[in-house]
Amino acid sequence: MRTIHWVIGAVIWLAACVTPKEAVDTTAAQTASHSNPQAQNPHYNWFNQNGLSDSIQGMGTDAAYGLLRRKKSKEVVVAVIDDGVDIDQADLIGKIWTNTAEIPNNGKDDDHNGYADDAHGWNFLGNAQGEIVDKDTYELTRLYRKYSKTFAGQSEADIPASKKQAFTLYRRIRSEFDEKRSAAKLKQYQLSLLAVAYRESDSTVQQALGKADYGLRDLKSDTTDNAVLQRSKAMLIQLKKSGFSTAALRDAQGHFENELQYHYNPKYRGYESIVRSQNPHGNPMVFGVHPDHGTHVSGIIAADRHNGIGIKGIADKVKIMPIRAVPDGDERDENIAAAIHYAVDNGAKIINMSFGKGYSPQKRLVDAAVKAAMRQGVLIVHAAGNDAVDLGSISYFPNPHYADGGMAENWITVGASGPGCNGALAADFSNYSHDRVDVFAPGVDILSTVSNNRYEVLSGTSMAAPMVTGMAAVIWSYFPKLTVGEVRDIILKSAIPHEDTVEQAGEEKAQSQAVNLKRLCHTGGIVNLYRAVQLAKEMSKR
Repeated sequence: MRTIHWVIGAVIWLAACVTPKEAVDTTAAQTASHSNPQAQNPHYNWFNQNGLSDSIQGMGTDAAYGLLRRKKSKEVVVAVIDDGVDIDQADLIGKIWTNTAEIPNNGKDDDHNGYADDAHGWNFLGNAQGEIVDKDTYELTRLYRKYSKTFAGQSEADIPASKKQAFTLYRRIRSEFDEKRSAAKLKQYQLSLLAVAYRESDSTVQQALGKADYGLRDLKSDTTDNAVLQRSKAMLIQLKKSGFSTAALRDAQGHFENELQYHYNPKYRGYESIVRSQNPHGNPMVFGVHPDHGTHVSGIIAADRHNGIGIKGIADKVKIMPIRAVPDGDERDENIAAAIHYAVDNGAKIINMSFGKGYSPQKRLVDAAVKAAMRQGVLIVHAAGNDAVDLGSISYFPNPHYADGGMAENWITVGASGPGCNGALAADFSNYSHDRVDVFAPGVDILSTVSNNRYEVLSGTSMAAPMVTGMAAVIWSYFPKLTVGEVRDIILKSAIPHEDTVEQAGEEKAQSQAVNLKRLCHTGGIVNLYRAVQLAKEMSKR
């Protein structure tokens, strides 16, 4: 057994490292009752509260509807490009887009849009035989595999001048791949040691106390001089204080096993074996495999505000168009491009993209799709990412900056904010940048829908982006004559600026510094629907 000091360090590390790609707080996710999460969960509805009149820095949704009480609204279609959506979730009934020109389940492309039976959207991760892609590699792994075929085992002296640039990229990719795969192996090993230490200590304490169920009071009450028992108790006390649970430990172990078996495994070809050369990729099975992320995002945007169950989504007159293009792993550029085209061609006014990655080998393909969206007046809302870094210092895709110059004008990049009542206004996991992040929105401890009529609390910029998407849907629903540029301007100009300093996003608490929110995003503010509606009213009168 390792020392108590090491184990405590491992637990602290555990809390920081077991986060899935786009949902920061899943190891602490709380499941609320389907019928009454208000009574079960303290996080219920905070993001709908009004930061203008409350210490809780929500986005003023409930107050905004007071301004819209007698105003008519039109339905707005929102595409959610994600890991799938549970279209039968009780809080999303009546909120899912239907392709009325398509006859479902007849095996035909009735509306001649290139997709047979796409009654409620499309799943680009599959094939016509009904097979579905679940796991996939990271883009880094795919690039490592690609360049290794050409350069593995060669030195710079072996490389002709025409391939020097590609060889330099290969070495950088190989170094990053080796480093990250090794780190995953180390963490997996550390977790296995932690699991052994916990089991041994738990068994020792159970025997000493004579019961399997014990708490902190039990651990502190025993004063025996047995050294082994005291070490076990001391470790367990620290574990319990840190919020440790065996479920969290299992999740962490599963996370790194997944990384090694799939994400960082160059030999894994699950996607290729299913999709093969079929064009278009996919099938109409928008549920996918485990659509908790996409369903959570959809609930934030559209969960029924009036059915007396579940949560209150942001937009009350909206239809979600589910487009599955994000696997457990990195999304592929060709699928993101196809998903954007599908959304635009089928009438979506807003596209929510709560995903991202560090490499984009087919960026021009994605850029072409984004340009098509811009031409059609579609607003794209993208999550800033959860790496706690300045986006100006890293490569992060997709982004609004075209490879051939220029940028997408109708694009909003969103960082994550917290309720602010304990000083944590800017989420410590959120990416940030004065130039590349437009605005912050609630993204900490967000209760929303997940699959199979459940609710969970998740944190991430993945949760912040749909706040802005839902906000745009409300504005366009009640003020349909506004242009996409005007909707974007309203959202950014109505953000509540925070002149006071906030804790620097992306810093460990021991190294944190107070900064102005203007340093973290271009507007220096947090979105507020109440102010946005006021501004939309003024703009509509002009």
